[in-house]
Amino acid sequence: MTVYLFLLILVVFAGIKAAPAGSFQKDYMSKEKTNVVKGVFVILVFYKHARQYMNLGGPFDKPYIIMEDFMGQMIVAMFLFYSGYGMMEAIKKKGFSYVKGILCRRLPQVYFHFVIILLMFLILDLCLGQLSRYSVKTIALSFIGWENIGNSNWYMFVVFVLYLFMFLAFFLLRFFEGKRVQLAGACILTLLTAGFVYGMRAMGRPSYFYNTALLLPLGVWYSYLKKWIEKLMMTSELRYEFICLITIVLFAATSLLRSKHGIEVYTVWAVVFTLSIVFFTMKISIGNPVLDWFGNHVFSVYMLQRLPMIALAHRGIGHSHRYLFLVIVLICTIFLSHLFDTVMSRLSSRINEIRRKENI
Repeated sequence: MTVYLFLLILVVFAGIKAAPAGSFQKDYMSKEKTNVVKGVFVILVFYKHARQYMNLGGPFDKPYIIMEDFMGQMIVAMFLFYSGYGMMEAIKKKGFSYVKGILCRRLPQVYFHFVIILLMFLILDLCLGQLSRYSVKTIALSFIGWENIGNSNWYMFVVFVLYLFMFLAFFLLRFFEGKRVQLAGACILTLLTAGFVYGMRAMGRPSYFYNTALLLPLGVWYSYLKKWIEKLMMTSELRYEFICLITIVLFAATSLLRSKHGIEVYTVWAVVFTLSIVFFTMKISIGNPVLDWFGNHVFSVYMLQRLPMIALAHRGIGHSHRYLFLVIVLICTIFLSHLFDTVMSRLSSRINEIRRKENI
C-alpha cells in the first residue's frame, strides 16, 4: 500500500504551484481548487476501505498503515468542511430560497442517489448469497444510514442529519434577513450539531458516527468570517506564518492527547487539522486533472467503491493478489462512478425539464 500512497503523492506534486513571496492564492476556496483537495482525500478513503479486504502488515505496508492510523477520520474532514462552506455561501447569496431548497431539492436528491446505490448493494448481496446475513431490521435501518449491508453508511446518516439541521438553523431567514440572522443560524447549527455529537455518544454509537460532524458548522463559520480571516491572514506574510506556526503547535499537541481526553480534544484536533489544510491552500495550489475528476465524483466514488471490493474479495482476490485487487477495484470504481453520475445527471435534467413544462 505504501507504493500506492507514494503514487498519490507524486500525482499531488505533479500539479503543485506555490504563490510568489508576499502573495496568496486568492481562489483557494473556489470550486475548482477545493475539488482537487477533495480528490486527494477521496482517494485516501478508497485506500482505507480497500485495506479492509486485503492482508497488509509487511514492512512495505507499515508506512502506509502508520499514516492511515494517524489520519483516522480526517480523511473525510474536508468533505464536511467544504460542504458547510459552500452551503453558507449559497445562503448568503440566495437567502431563504436556498434554505428551502435544502429540504425540497438537495436532501431528496442526495437521498434518492443513496437509495439507488443501496439497492445495488442489495442485489450484489443477493447474487453472492450474503443477503441472509442481514436481518429485516438491519436492512430497513440501512435505508437511513443507521445500519449497513456492506455499503458505507455512517457518513450518509450524518449528512442527512446535518442537512436537516441546516434547514432548521436558517429557517429564520424566511422572516428576517441580514448578517445577524446568518449569525444566529450559524450558532443554532453549531448547538444542534453539538447536541447530535453528545447524543450519539450517549447512545453508544461508534465514534466515527459523530467525531467529525462539527466540521460542517466549521465550514459555515469560515464562510461567515471569511473576509475577516482573509484580512487577518493575507495582509501580512509574517502574521500568516505566525498563525500557521500556532496551528502546527496546536495540531501536534492535540495529536498526542486526542485518544485520551474525549470528544472535546478530538474535535479541537479535527478543527486544527482542517484549518491547516485551508491555510496551506492559501499559499499552495494543486492543479491536477486526475484529482479534479475524483473531486467532481466524490459521492459516487465514495459510495460505489465497496461494490467491486466485496465482489472481488468474495473470490479471495483481495488476499491472494492484493496489488491486482486494488488496480481492478480502482478501474471498476471509476467506470461505475462515471456511469452512475452520467445516468443521474441525465435523469435530473429530464425531471427538471418536466417541472419547467408543468410550470408553464
